[in-house]
Amino acid sequence: IYSGDSRGKIIHWQIVNEEVIADTIMQQQPGTHVIQDMVMSPDDKYLLVAGDFREPETNDRFMQVINLDNKQVSIIKGFRGTVKDIEVLEPASRYFILSESGNNIQEVNLSAKTVLDFIKPPTKINDLNISHNGQLLAGAGADGQVYVWDLTNDNQLIPYPGYPQAVFTSVRFSRDDKYLVLGELDGPISLFNTQTKKRDRVFTDNLARISDIKFSPDGQYMAVASLNKTIRVWNMHNLNDQPYVLYLSGWASSLSFSPDSRFLFGGGFEHGEVKVWPMNIEVMADRLCGLLNRNFNREEWEMYVAKITEDYPYDGNTCDIK
Repeated sequence: IYSGDSRGKIIHWQIVNEEVIADTIMQQQPGTHVIQDMVMSPDDKYLLVAGDFREPETNDRFMQVINLDNKQVSIIKGFRGTVKDIEVLEPASRYFILSESGNNIQEVNLSAKTVLDFIKPPTKINDLNISHNGQLLAGAGADGQVYVWDLTNDNQLIPYPGYPQAVFTSVRFSRDDKYLVLGELDGPISLFNTQTKKRDRVFTDNLARISDIKFSPDGQYMAVASLNKTIRVWNMHNLNDQPYVLYLSGWASSLSFSPDSRFLFGGGFEHGEVKVWPMNIEVMADRLCGLLNRNFNREEWEMYVAKITEDYPYDGNTCDIK
């Protein structure tokens, strides 16, 4: 996992033997260097970094490409304004950026280090995401419109219902591409069925801007960060269950799951903190069992583990305590 700050510093985070290790990839940089997004190349050789980057003397806009083998940095110019998002189309290794503060979608040629206009959206787009099958590009419209372009059919716009009263701030395809999830400025979270193009459900317990939406690599969890200082985590196998809520002292601007889905990272807190939470039930159980001095009774089992059923029976030896 990589994190970047508003002065260009980049840190590589790893979890080794349950310990978090931080390695600085890039020190703070001169001039305006506010990192908005980073993405790894499919071969894990390059890290693309973009945001509000301006050269100190010329004020020219640029983005960076870091070779992770030798830490050499090259720059790419040819766009205007802030880059809000970078998306990679795998395995073709095509890179798309949301530039001009959300008013243009451009394609970056990594080999030639050039930038070409790709799609000129009709309104400001606040976030982009590519479906996991590589066929669709979705945009969160500031005008309350869901924008989905068919990358396999000359980027034709696929009709989705619009909501003029909404301002979409985040968008993400579920791991199975069954849902397109959008978060709003006022807090609602909408799940659109990508087959029917209809909104299947809306979660309305958030009352502040949705800053990020991420799915765990195994597809089990959906994590949503909000400016009301919470992160809500849904079990995608049972969306009727209430989400697990992480209450924060500040708000997380971005989220990321570890590749093995065992941990959730959150960044953007006060004082530049990156926080880590265990998501895997085995990791959580190991930590919990280290604090217990007796087994759960049946009531506690249903409260903290699961409802007792034939598929999920009660086990008196909660942590194999003798």
